[in-house]
Amino acid sequence: MKWQNLIKNDYADFKSHFTFPEYRGYVKVEGIEELSEFTNALDEGEGIVSMRCEKGDGRIVLININKGIARLILDSRGQVLIDDSEINYRSITENSESGICVYSKQTPYYFGLYTKFEDGLNALCWTTCPDGQFYADEDGFGAESNAEEDVYCIINTDLDIIVPFQPMSVKSVLITMRMANKS
Repeated sequence: MKWQNLIKNDYADFKSHFTFPEYRGYVKVEGIEELSEFTNALDEGEGIVSMRCEKGDGRIVLININKGIARLILDSRGQVLIDDSEINYRSITENSESGICVYSKQTPYYFGLYTKFEDGLNALCWTTCPDGQFYADEDGFGAESNAEEDVYCIINTDLDIIVPFQPMSVKSVLITMRMANKS
């Protein structure tokens, strides 16, 4: 199933609704009805802007300002809005001890972009289990010995997931794919 573009109205010169003030990395968005509840716009590189809902309910939208498209990637319940084909369940099951939250598509921990877009690519990071220190109280009691577990997907500037969520050496995968894009 193809994701739905949030932008329903036909905006003349969509890109002109976005300005990049002097403060580093922030973007000002004006006059786009579908994005009115979102704030904290950040420049993610290559014409991609990320925004979070001003209500603090967790929603995240990615916007390609050059193409006038916006993809809601995380809803107000912390649910990742992706198709099952965009998750490699088998790889996660075989290579993760704590990937259970991917089956419900919930994000109880971190979910967001890995870095800035470069050569048309980036990754989304989904923490399926935090580092064991996450469970510790202020005195250090309750900590567990587990390491943080993350799964990643590769996303392009069309906001399509081109490599499904799975455990991976994301830095190496991005380098390899970016080099392939250049050739």
